[in-house]
Amino acid sequence: SSAASSSSSSAPLALFLLSLFSRLDPAAAKVLLRPPEVAALYPDRPELLDSRGPSAATANLATGAPVPKTLEGRWVEARERWGTSCDPIDQLFGLQGLRKVKLEAVALYETVESERSVPEEKKVAVSTNFTFFGNPGTGKTTVARLYGKIMHALGVRSATLVETTGEELLREGGDFAKGLIAQAMGGVLFIDEAHALDPGASKEGKGIVGQILTVAENKRTEISIILAGYKEDIEDKLYAADPGLSSRFKAIEFEDFCFEELRAILIGLVKKHHWGIKDARVVDVAARRIARGRGVKGFANARSVRETFEAAYQAALSRQGLQKEFEFWTEDFLGPPPSPAHRPHLAAALAELEARTGLGEIKAAVGRLVQLALTNYERELAGDPPLETPLNRLFLGNPGT
Repeated sequence: SSAASSSSSSAPLALFLLSLFSRLDPAAAKVLLRPPEVAALYPDRPELLDSRGPSAATANLATGAPVPKTLEGRWVEARERWGTSCDPIDQLFGLQGLRKVKLEAVALYETVESERSVPEEKKVAVSTNFTFFGNPGTGKTTVARLYGKIMHALGVRSATLVETTGEELLREGGDFAKGLIAQAMGGVLFIDEAHALDPGASKEGKGIVGQILTVAENKRTEISIILAGYKEDIEDKLYAADPGLSSRFKAIEFEDFCFEELRAILIGLVKKHHWGIKDARVVDVAARRIARGRGVKGFANARSVRETFEAAYQAALSRQGLQKEFEFWTEDFLGPPPSPAHRPHLAAALAELEARTGLGEIKAAVGRLVQLALTNYERELAGDPPLETPLNRLFLGNPGT
């Protein structure tokens, strides 16, 4: 019984030490950690396990308890293990996507709670500075605020959160930056679009980055600094100009939302404003169209969903027939079907073409193109891929035809 109790109480400390080791020397950790240890640290990353132990995915370090198979399961287990809640992390888990962000938040919770049992003289000062990489609309600002609340709830930082942008710091100068850093001391400093500092192209920016670098190193137990921006811009303009930054800030990538997540965000907006949808298929089509922009720099993610929703709302308000049902129609999101009966401009263009003498082959080709557009409109609603056709045409004929 005493042996079992000792094993159980040592598990958090063991996990903390392993987590600290993997952070301080990731390369060595990759080589030296055994499968059970990898499984315990990264229960939702089965791809990290190798052939040395397939059972590692189901065994927890030191305790032998089952490892949760999901990130949500790991968070539930962590709360039960230490018996403390953290409302900001619960709020984070209420957001769509953000898997890597949530994983880091749970790891931070586990580290802080594990460290409470470590004697003061044995504690190691671990940096809580982060770089958030990602496209617009992925939640970087929202998460930065939640991270500030998380660290405050865990007793790591005060409730102070100071927000600024790289452009503002560059415009206001070094003394302004120094004042913001002093104001944020004890709490969190969030710098959005930090790449605007561009120390390689600006003397003022170089000086401000120097201040940030010094504070991130020398005051790492007193302040947390979060930088945010496009991955390529941060790497090319900040990290390339001062390699010391990348070693002092832990990078967290905010991935573009997938189709399912974009769809859930759109449904959430519809429900939030207490509207209905006449044909539920339109949500899939709208989300699928938005998702086509994934993976491209500048893709606006949740912002694109909001813009689509607001455009549908305006369309619903402008059409006749909106009374008390407050229900979105298919055309509010997708526009009317591409047929002459529903699109006056198309009907006028076809009538003008038809009025011209001859051109029978061209008129037939245009008719087929209009029919294809209508077919694809219906195929989209049915969840089928559109029929493709080249839109380039070669017109052959004598002069004056």
